[in-house]
Amino acid sequence: MIPIRLPPLRERPEDVLPLANHFLARFAAELGREFVGFHPTVETWLKGHPWPGNVRELENLVERAAVLARGEVITRDDLLLEPDAPPPASADPDDALPLQAHLDRAAARRIRLALARAQGRRNDAAAELGVERTTLYRLIKKFGLDDD
Repeated sequence: MIPIRLPPLRERPEDVLPLANHFLARFAAELGREFVGFHPTVETWLKGHPWPGNVRELENLVERAAVLARGEVITRDDLLLEPDAPPPASADPDDALPLQAHLDRAAARRIRLALARAQGRRNDAAAELGVERTTLYRLIKKFGLDDD
């Protein structure tokens, strides 16, 4: 046997909506119903929920909503959420990063874009970015973009 490590759902917030939509389609077929999808507030809640019960909790929640839904769009009422329950805190792991890390990521992304537009010509990329060539070289080294 080969062990496969699959991180828990709380560590994969990008998988929540595709899984929820998959489950909704499956339960719609089983129930002979048609659903358009989830209301935007429900999508936000789904992405922010910590999912202590992992994928099974999500599956059970969607099944219950599909059974109870009164319309084609799954609403907070269909999930049996408390009306005044706040949406869970963001599940985005980047939210825990310090501000400098966010700024560095944004700078690295912008430098990559400028280098791509300049077809790797660093002088042209520096001009587009409005920085000195030496500054660009320092930032490329700092962000490890030499290999890009």
